[in-house]
Amino acid sequence: MTNRDNSLNQEISSYEKEDIVAAATNISYGAPIAILRMSGEGSHEKLLKTLKKDTKTTANVLKRARFLDLTTRDLIDDAMVVFFHAPSSYTGEDSAELHLHGSPFVARKALTNLQRAGFRLAEPGEFTKRAYLNEKLDLIESEGISNLITASSEQEWLSAKYLLEGKLQGKIKELHNNLLEVMAFLEAQIDFPEEEDTIAISRSILKEKAKKVFETIQSLITSYENGKITSEGLKVGLIGPPNAGKSSLMNALLEKDRAIVTDTPGTTRDYLEERCLLKGRLISLVDTAGLRETEDIIEKKGVLKAKEIAQNVDLILFLFPLDQDESTFKYFEESIKELKKTSHLTLFTKSDLTEKSFFQKKEGLFISAKTKENLDLLQDKIIEKIDYHTNAFKNSVSITSTRHLSLLEEASNKLETFLLHFETPHYEEILAFELREINDTLSRIIGSIHTEDLLEEIFSRFCIGK
Repeated sequence: MTNRDNSLNQEISSYEKEDIVAAATNISYGAPIAILRMSGEGSHEKLLKTLKKDTKTTANVLKRARFLDLTTRDLIDDAMVVFFHAPSSYTGEDSAELHLHGSPFVARKALTNLQRAGFRLAEPGEFTKRAYLNEKLDLIESEGISNLITASSEQEWLSAKYLLEGKLQGKIKELHNNLLEVMAFLEAQIDFPEEEDTIAISRSILKEKAKKVFETIQSLITSYENGKITSEGLKVGLIGPPNAGKSSLMNALLEKDRAIVTDTPGTTRDYLEERCLLKGRLISLVDTAGLRETEDIIEKKGVLKAKEIAQNVDLILFLFPLDQDESTFKYFEESIKELKKTSHLTLFTKSDLTEKSFFQKKEGLFISAKTKENLDLLQDKIIEKIDYHTNAFKNSVSITSTRHLSLLEEASNKLETFLLHFETPHYEEILAFELREINDTLSRIIGSIHTEDLLEEIFSRFCIGK
């Protein structure tokens, strides 16, 4: 019995006698169809109680079914039904789907009758959680399904599809197996130190194998930026002095009035964040408080927050208005000196109001939110950065979530310690133990080893019927 078998047994047994039901589609007026999904050992028997007696139950075939009131036997809907048999179903259990006409009243009435028949309403993500517990999916595939459901752009769809395709799982399993090989020889040298097979494998070869695993893990960690931008979109921070046109630019890019625009300095005291599609690419725009010296306590907090946000975005747009003087510009340049070490674009705003004069020789893009001057060029520069990361993501094995990143960093730190201790004489037992811990960490990425808290954190993000 595997580690995963041991860890799943208790959870699976708690589900064995619970049959669940939920709406798999949004129940709303005007919807053409409502689909109710059921799963569990007794799901077929319970569903049949609500159907006309002559209903055919051919597996995997959608059939006409008269759905009846469990008490009065009155017709509720002339529906369609399909039965799936374990283990050849999404959850790995006996399951079924009931396809009703889209009336919310009919769907709710059907759910009430199915509860009377013995079904329990499913929890968020419970169908996919059962699929995981029954080894139909691993955790990465489950995360992929969650991302696919919520995808609103090609980037998000691409990252979800990538998780479902199994490339990351394959790489993690490869690393796991390579470390198992090193661990096997270490343990053999402990138990059979005089055997020819164990003497023949030098420690330098084993160290080199472990080092290659370490380098691959480091490469995966480095890939997180590509994976994050692909799966979550590019986070763009708008940084500049008061009245630099940050809110106007945000509204122009969003193509709606999201931020308040006035001539009064310091109007934006907190930050505003909004997601949008820019020529089909997903971005998050963050409008921040203007950077300046101020005695206003609330505005001062906004300025500090702006600098904090700037350190955690993927791209900073530094905005400076052409209607302000050279000394103000020099102060602004000094205040953003550290931030300019990160990925950024410099924008000179309000190009429609004044001559460019002093600023003409400065490196940057001259734009106007009012006349739209160079807004297309700005969008192209933002898209260029997104596409760079997306293409890098497509062409390599990458990670996409903070969960993957955290576990890989943990494995990397442990493996670094392992390599430092590797030359220590008579240290084989501790080295073998350290490798087991590293492999356990890698196993948690795909879910071979898990905790209930982890499963709750992942599957609670799903909708009820998935």
